[in-house]
Amino acid sequence: MKKLIVLIVCLLSFSGKGQTQDTIFANEHLNVALFFPDKIRQAVVGAENYVFSYNQEHPQFFGLLKASTGKISNLLAITYDGEIYSYILKYSEELPKLTHFLNKTASVGNEQPPVIVEEKIPIPSSMKSKDSVHRINFLEKLSAYYSTISKGNLKDKRKSGIVLQVNDMFYNQSHVFIIFEIANKSTIEFEPEYLRLFLSSGNRRRNASYQKLLQQPLYTYKFPDIVLPGQRKRFVYVLPKFTIGDKEEMVVELRERMGNRLVKLKFRK
Repeated sequence: MKKLIVLIVCLLSFSGKGQTQDTIFANEHLNVALFFPDKIRQAVVGAENYVFSYNQEHPQFFGLLKASTGKISNLLAITYDGEIYSYILKYSEELPKLTHFLNKTASVGNEQPPVIVEEKIPIPSSMKSKDSVHRINFLEKLSAYYSTISKGNLKDKRKSGIVLQVNDMFYNQSHVFIIFEIANKSTIEFEPEYLRLFLSSGNRRRNASYQKLLQQPLYTYKFPDIVLPGQRKRFVYVLPKFTIGDKEEMVVELRERMGNRLVKLKFRK
């Protein structure tokens, strides 16, 4: 009974959040500005007669919407805090509003699934700890091995004195080991805030067909806290096994913690 009550509460709290979709009107003559409570990470529209422009190189809190005559569509946006925003889009010669200031109450949910508490048979702590340690040791040893033997350079990108390099991808059973390097060729120390990997497909210029899916690592090996000027740091990301299709590519984003430096790199293998 307790299990059922917790499950219902979790589902209601998730599904009931911001389900009413507002309508935003736009046309080809004026820019309609949308200000989000956090920086925009990804945004797509459902039809080609609508265009939503936002800064992908240096993420900002706002984007600009324009439209041409055509059918009703929708806008789906995700901010860096994982909040999801969804709006109906309509073309109109007369625009009731040119600037929309959004807040988190307008979010329809978060990309992280709700936590559902279930009653499970307790697993002995000794067994659980042992399995976890063995798995970590397995991934650590393979990461160290692949990091040592990696001699390749699939792709690299330099921006503001920071070089992000993808050396190799190694497949082992159900895992993919991706070897990265960060080289600091600037005169300022570089502290990474995060490195994120996305699997993208479609045409970026046609927002309706473009998708960018975040790939969560299972394990990271020697991800650096800081890269001093003149230093080069190598590290490994371990992901669940995947393949890159003919019309797909990997997108890597490396962001600085206390600064504005952002390096984006695309590669295939």
